[in-house]
Order: sequence, then structure tokens, then C-alpha cells
Amino acid sequence: MSKFIYINSTAVSVTEEVYYTYHKMKRYEKTLVEKDHRNRLIHYDAWDDEFISKVPINGNLISTPEDIVVLKQTRLRLYQSLSLLPEAERDLIRALFFEGKSIAALSKQLKIPPRTIGYRRDRTLKNLREMMTHK
Repeated sequence: MSKFIYINSTAVSVTEEVYYTYHKMKRYEKTLVEKDHRNRLIHYDAWDDEFISKVPINGNLISTPEDIVVLKQTRLRLYQSLSLLPEAERDLIRALFFEGKSIAALSKQLKIPPRTIGYRRDRTLKNLREMMTHK
């Protein structure tokens, strides 16, 4: 009896050993993703690069290899710090800075006063700043 695995939507006939190894690895990958989700870990490459890549360094657009390295290191520190935030704070930062929502729009959506959103934003940014400077 032949075993098949699907690669790019095409059934490929494989040995039984390959079939079971393939499915064992697929299950292991799924387990790792589930574990990360349980631990509220967000990998930095899951965030939108478009926002970060347009950030100027010292008022200038990125132009040298050194600037690119600094940006990548800063971005990595930012993503690591963001992944350590509580989910509510992470969602707030994502909505305000990555999705471009205004405090007023977020206030209506969450049914929370705008001043409360502003306070939470300021507190979260302070925490992020501290995390990034103490690493």
C-alpha cells in the first residue's frame, strides 16, 4: 500500500518511513506553535516590517550598511520587548502604531475613555523604553 504526502498540492508517493517521519515533524512543528501561543510569545518576523523599515535613523533615511545593522538590532530588541508585554498592552501598541488607529477610534472600539487609552499608551511606551535600554 503506497503512502502519499502533499507537496505544493501535488501527491507524492513515498515510503512508509518517509511518510511517518514527515507527519511526525509536522506534528512537532504544530506543537511548537501551540506552545509559543500558550506562552504568548510573538516572533518578531510575525510583525509588519513595513512600519519599522520606514523609520528614519537620526532624522535620515537608511543609507549605509551600518544604518541597516543598527535598525535590525533595534527592531529585534523592539520585537523581543513587545513579546514580553502583557497581551492587552501588546494589542494597544499594535493598534496605535502598527495599524495606525487613533486614540479616538480605539476608544470607541473598546468603549474606554480616550484619556485612559492615552494613559495606558504612555505607561506601555515607558515600559518598552525601559526594556529596550536595559537589555
